[in-house]
Amino acid sequence: MKNKILLRVISLVMAASVVFAVGGCGKKDTVTDDTTAESKAQEVIDGKGNAVQPSIDKDGKAVIKYTKVNSEGKKEDATTVVNVNSSVVNKPTMGSSLSDTVKTDGQKKTFVDNLVKKDDVDKDKAEDIINKAEDWVEFGYSVYVANTNALRLITASIEIGSKNDNLILHKNLDCEYSIKSGSGMEIYISGLVNLAKYPDDQALLKELNAMNVKLVYTLAEDSITDIDDWSKVTTKTMDIKF
Repeated sequence: MKNKILLRVISLVMAASVVFAVGGCGKKDTVTDDTTAESKAQEVIDGKGNAVQPSIDKDGKAVIKYTKVNSEGKKEDATTVVNVNSSVVNKPTMGSSLSDTVKTDGQKKTFVDNLVKKDDVDKDKAEDIINKAEDWVEFGYSVYVANTNALRLITASIEIGSKNDNLILHKNLDCEYSIKSGSGMEIYISGLVNLAKYPDDQALLKELNAMNVKLVYTLAEDSITDIDDWSKVTTKTMDIKF
């Protein structure tokens, strides 16, 4: 079983490296729907097949066309109907083992400090993770978010309801994402997983859902594309179902 898990990780490293590279922007960078080529290829339409307009009411629905990975590991087109500000999880990716990326004493100290400061992980737990670095793997999911509000949707973080000893999600997103009304975008959520604890993807998804993950966002006029101080804006949350 362990060999199968390792093969699954290795087979996904190349795909993961692409996603990590695309999402590897600085904290203050903002990705808008106008600058993300992949989001332009996605279409947000209402139940009648019409493009979602800014005037759609908050109780409207959106039909999301997206690509998913089936049980055989192949990509296929899919369509789903979602409520306002719902999300569709897309493209799970596995990256490198921590033992391959965090090697020096300085890197280990920075790793522990970041988990404690940014992700509310206990120091003892963070040190335990780095001491067992060969068991922990970087992973992430692309979440397709449709904005059917009349206002622009801006997000930069997630909220975690329940902790998990074998899963760590990074609370801060790789970028600040800005989605105009009637559009949609893939948002990347990343973290760390003790992969040996999960024999397959379904077991991992079950545990992720049990963590009650929410996307934290605010709504703003279209002229506002980024938030300088999140403590000064009213935020809402959106359930993320894996």
